[in-house]
Amino acid sequence: MMTVLFAQSFAFAGIPQITFAEEESATEVVEETTVVEEEKEEVVEEVESIEEEPVDNEEEPAQEEVVEETTIDTEEDAGTEEESESNTETLSEEEQNSDESKEEDAVSEEEEDNIAKESDEEKTEEDTEEDSDFAPAAQSVAYNQTFAVENDSHNMCLDTLTPEGNDGPVTIKESFEEGEKTLVEILANNGIIVSEVTDQKSFETWVSHTHNVTFEVELLGKEAYYAHTFGYYEAGTGDSTYTPVFRNGTMGSMAAPVLGLPLFSNGDKALIEIPKDKKIGFAIDVYTEQQFAGFFASENLLNTDNQADHVVVYEIEDGYALAFEDLPSNALTDEDYNDIVVAVRAIACEVPTGGTKYADLRITKDASVATSTTNQTFNYSISVTNGGPDTATGVVVNDVLPAGL
Repeated sequence: MMTVLFAQSFAFAGIPQITFAEEESATEVVEETTVVEEEKEEVVEEVESIEEEPVDNEEEPAQEEVVEETTIDTEEDAGTEEESESNTETLSEEEQNSDESKEEDAVSEEEEDNIAKESDEEKTEEDTEEDSDFAPAAQSVAYNQTFAVENDSHNMCLDTLTPEGNDGPVTIKESFEEGEKTLVEILANNGIIVSEVTDQKSFETWVSHTHNVTFEVELLGKEAYYAHTFGYYEAGTGDSTYTPVFRNGTMGSMAAPVLGLPLFSNGDKALIEIPKDKKIGFAIDVYTEQQFAGFFASENLLNTDNQADHVVVYEIEDGYALAFEDLPSNALTDEDYNDIVVAVRAIACEVPTGGTKYADLRITKDASVATSTTNQTFNYSISVTNGGPDTATGVVVNDVLPAGL
């Protein structure tokens, strides 16, 4: 019987958030800036002490204003020359002290600029080191992970089968009886669309070298007067190993065992189980009112009428469609291949005891973004598909993140 498809769920543990540390360099900058500020306070105190020295003028005159006053005083009263000279000397001392204070302030500002510049260079070097460790598309700090397991939609058991044969295409002719459905019409009524000749397959036998396979057999249509049984046989042996599955009518030449088979109408189904390494073909027995008319198999060499082609094979979803012609070639035949049409589908398979199991695991990963930036959160999903045919057990999926994340 068919093993249940692989369907296991996996969940990844949360990944800790990554934090980029820059506190050490920032502390160094604060300490150096504090030193500069202390030096600046000393300079300010020195300037304030100089400005507190007594001068003749109550207000702090600008240099140009003092010069103008001195010039006016000289023109108005020549006797005040000594006082003017004294004022000039006092101003020169203040000017010198002011220049020295400006130079110290300029030095202090230059030191601050150098410290700030060194801090920026250190930060740039740290950013460069970080950039060298992380590619732009992999700088996400937070990851949200989801994991899903999906079952492959195709028929895995069908994949275990190996069809063989060298049967050539046949030309399908019109029926003798008016009103009969053609082979293409029978298939179409069952949702199977084929090209009558070009879609024919050369298959004559089927085998699975790995699994026991369960087939579902369905009667799709019957347009023949005669009654048939449908069944399977061991390849190369013919009627001697034939196992009938159902019958589609009643004829006088049918023996009691045949009459004991289930009587099928269109749409009826039955199951057959084929063991591993057993190569089989499919066939019909034909009965008339008076006698058994013949054994017609998917292997032409085994047919009652000396190798005539009595089966047309098409590939369909999950299996094959087989269409039979029930009239011998040495009799009057219409070769319409609509006498009995059967679908054979592989619906289950299992490894026999002690056999080797086979699983076909495929993994895909999809992300919500093509690229990401630092501190950006994005989602990605991992999907695992088991192409079978057997259930996969003990599967472990490891998702290795890029270095540094």
